[in-house]
Amino acid sequence: MEKNITATIDQLIIGKSKAIKNIKKAVEKLVSSKKNLLIEGQRSVGKTTIARAIHYLTSPNSEMKIISPPGVTEQEINEIAGLRSGTIIIREIEELSLLQQALLTKFINEQIRNKSVRIIVTVKEGLKELNSKGKLSNETRKILESFEKIEVPPLDARQEDIPPLVEHFTKTTCDALGMNLKALDINTIDLLSKRLWPENVGELKRVVENAVISAQGETVEIPATILDEHSQIDIIMKRIGERKKFAFDEALENLEKTLIERTLQAMGYNQTRAAKVLGISGANFRYRLRKYQIRRKPAGL
Repeated sequence: MEKNITATIDQLIIGKSKAIKNIKKAVEKLVSSKKNLLIEGQRSVGKTTIARAIHYLTSPNSEMKIISPPGVTEQEINEIAGLRSGTIIIREIEELSLLQQALLTKFINEQIRNKSVRIIVTVKEGLKELNSKGKLSNETRKILESFEKIEVPPLDARQEDIPPLVEHFTKTTCDALGMNLKALDINTIDLLSKRLWPENVGELKRVVENAVISAQGETVEIPATILDEHSQIDIIMKRIGERKKFAFDEALENLEKTLIERTLQAMGYNQTRAAKVLGISGANFRYRLRKYQIRRKPAGL
């Protein structure tokens, strides 16, 4: 049974970093209880995904209600108050007004006494910080401090999770569109793993989904604007230094495409000047624009 739960958790929460492994262990412990939970982490790190996983593992046949900003009315709270089993997820509670927080805090207190449902609350910062900034009432802070707690680090702090997340998003997008599974070359995955993701998993998901949808062949190509040319060279040289395999032809093509795009941008999208800077003929330059499907001018210009 424990092996089955672990396998299911691995399917629901994607990642292999130490942080994610610890989160999976915490989730496994929570499955056998009805303890309420506070999940802390930046926007779009996967807090709601973890909350949904806990609900699915604990009570898949019962209801799950999600309360999200920008607001919640007293009527909505009264509607979920009748829930007798299942999970209530309150997302980013600090984004609600203090009045809305007061209504929810009263509701949470009643649910704690009844112990009929599990309550999971997510926040983007620590409770003390939110309270000191006036974003969280004293009463709400006090009650949330009694919850079990899981902290989710930003994606940049767990780069080992990027390859499995990229594979997961590629597969789910292909499945949703009824496509055959498309491939990502080794270089692309390496580059995505080294890039910074200020908007966390949500940003990575959007980039992969857009790339899959835009892919013309069987291989997914990430936009050159995402793959910085300096990062491309650094990672290629690193793989060579480590004597690791990399896709030579694809690496050269990705770099060539990036250099053409950068030159075109620097020359104000004047093709003649860009070709001259690159030392190739106008016809050759236009051929490469077609080959790499490079826009001659960005939208809006």
